[in-house]
Amino acid sequence: MNGTSQTNLHALWDSGFMTLRLQRDFQSNVSLYYDYLYELMQNQSLVENDDNIDQWIKENIYFVCSQVYLDESNATMNSSVNFTLGEIYYQRSIPVVEQRLAQGGRRLGVILNQLAKNRPQRPSDKSDKLCSGTTVRRFQKKWNRIGALGFDSR
Repeated sequence: MNGTSQTNLHALWDSGFMTLRLQRDFQSNVSLYYDYLYELMQNQSLVENDDNIDQWIKENIYFVCSQVYLDESNATMNSSVNFTLGEIYYQRSIPVVEQRLAQGGRRLGVILNQLAKNRPQRPSDKSDKLCSGTTVRRFQKKWNRIGALGFDSR
């Protein structure tokens, strides 16, 4: 990849691959990378298990065993010794990282839509709840009063 640095597999898969991909192929432009990932998400076919968390766990175990813990020679890595991963490992792994990101975004949307569909239609009477409609309306009223006093409320 780019030089040699020490890290652990967790950090590499959580952010290292995406950081490198962002720098290499998207000129460190987060918006371009977001657009790319969003398009991937939009183009993925819907899967029946998008709301089946048990299936997601099985998928993750499969990817860990068949991808993450295999070195560039497809041998199981020994975590008790240092090892070097390079371009071959990156090229093999980045499509999986991006596929999982897109799936995660789509699945989060499915869960949020289910939650929204099942929530009560009337707002709660408890105005002290964080992000309740009442709290937002109070904030908007205060913000509008500040604007009326001559402060720029944009």
